[in-house]
Amino acid sequence: MYTIYYDDIAISASENPHFAMSAATLTQKMNSADSFSFTLPAVHPFRDLPQPRQGIVRIKNNGKTIFAGDVVEIKTEFDNSRTFECQGCLAWLNDICNVRVAAQSTVSQSFAARMSRYNSLCSDKRKIQAGQCTNKPTSITRIFDGDSFTTIFDYFARLISSKGGIMLPRYEADGIYLDYIEAKDNESKQQIVFGKNLLNLDNFISASSTATAIYPTGKDGITISDVTAGGVSYVTNQALYNKLGMIAVPMQFEAETPSELLAQAKNTINLLAVLDKSIELTAFDLSLVNADVDTIEIGDNVQVISAPHGLNANMVCTAKTMDFINPEQSSVTLGKAQQSMSEIVSMNKSAGSIDVAGNRQPFTLTGNGITGLSYTAYYYPLLNLCFVRAYFKLSSELA
Repeated sequence: MYTIYYDDIAISASENPHFAMSAATLTQKMNSADSFSFTLPAVHPFRDLPQPRQGIVRIKNNGKTIFAGDVVEIKTEFDNSRTFECQGCLAWLNDICNVRVAAQSTVSQSFAARMSRYNSLCSDKRKIQAGQCTNKPTSITRIFDGDSFTTIFDYFARLISSKGGIMLPRYEADGIYLDYIEAKDNESKQQIVFGKNLLNLDNFISASSTATAIYPTGKDGITISDVTAGGVSYVTNQALYNKLGMIAVPMQFEAETPSELLAQAKNTINLLAVLDKSIELTAFDLSLVNADVDTIEIGDNVQVISAPHGLNANMVCTAKTMDFINPEQSSVTLGKAQQSMSEIVSMNKSAGSIDVAGNRQPFTLTGNGITGLSYTAYYYPLLNLCFVRAYFKLSSELA
């Protein structure tokens, strides 16, 4: 049973028709603030209660909080019903600006410091406590602020683009916590099966993140010109360079010597010098209509079985939409969106480095695949992506 609260006042419940909403949709996406839109009819007793950026809106499912946020926009319709647009609690991190610093720190120190600053300035009802920080906690962040201020939310976005991982709100009895983890270890007991709850499956071939050369820079601005033939400052994937020509990207690494920088750059250029083939699917979460079925949450690993597509794999839930009024319109998304890789690589070009070591995990994929070609499939926890590659050369280099 779902119940909607506004400052601890129950304003709507799925089992009480007198307090029914005429529309209600919760949208969640990995490493993004949730959004919740709901409409109260003109005759609803609490239609006038919610106000912008004042009270806290919560959604509870059988007593467990699944959303906390506040109203950011109100629209009164022609029939006097009101639609309320709400932002999730992670968006509150946009309310506080980060302190400009020039000193480096570890991921765990940086995470704790930013959460401490946020809580020192936010209102009491919007406190978010620092939770677990298990994603490369001892790694040096090397994210320095420039001439302009950024919000805590923007800083964390840059941290994720540099170090990978997932930031998830966790709702406990004593408040809201923010966890920064490498990946969830939870595997949903619910399966996605063709002919049962698989709604759509798309595969993409993209060259948006392809590069044939890297101009690497290491610590203190070091380059590789002293350790390369001819003193060049770039490395190439020669096979793809001969085919496509120069497609160069600058990239920052954490290497402290030119030789170390050269080795990291060679590994990375081979990772980028491919045409990525990826799978994205949408499915129906059966737990919405059957309380005995395990729910699928953001970051969960879910087994996907589709014999017509030759697919039997564990994939990660990256997005979820819950329609409380029309459950059949609800869906979960697994895999990667078409633009995610290019967005991540674009951010890494300007905001950090790509760490490739120790982040490749194989999953089982049967048959000859969607295109009829033989291939190798891998899941990269660092990027939260599932890749299916018709051409993959680096298994020994990335192991």
